[in-house]
Amino acid sequence: MMESDEPTAMISAPMDDCVRVSSQAKKGSIGLILRDCAGNCLGAKGICCNEEVEEDYGAEYFECKALKVAVDWMEELRATKVIFELDCESVVNSIAGNELQVHWFNQNKVQFIKVKFNSSNF
Repeated sequence: MMESDEPTAMISAPMDDCVRVSSQAKKGSIGLILRDCAGNCLGAKGICCNEEVEEDYGAEYFECKALKVAVDWMEELRATKVIFELDCESVVNSIAGNELQVHWFNQNKVQFIKVKFNSSNF
């Protein structure tokens, strides 16, 4: 059996009363998709960011920004059971853990998002 370098996906049973927000961030743009537990699209949002940041931390910066926009959107909708999906491991680990793993330039953004998570009903 050959070993694969492909990342493995963890599959879990969806919660019936939750929504999922998937975010994608590319240089200069953010895309969000809101889905119900069955995968049906409930809404989408796209944002053009006219910001230039250093390449060393730019992708991570836009991932942080996308998560902040997603959290703000869910607060607007008064969603209470939300699964946030993003693909930047350093941002996910920094939000979920006690140690910041993001570039120093993005640390304030992560701290701000953590405060929002702690003060929301997600």
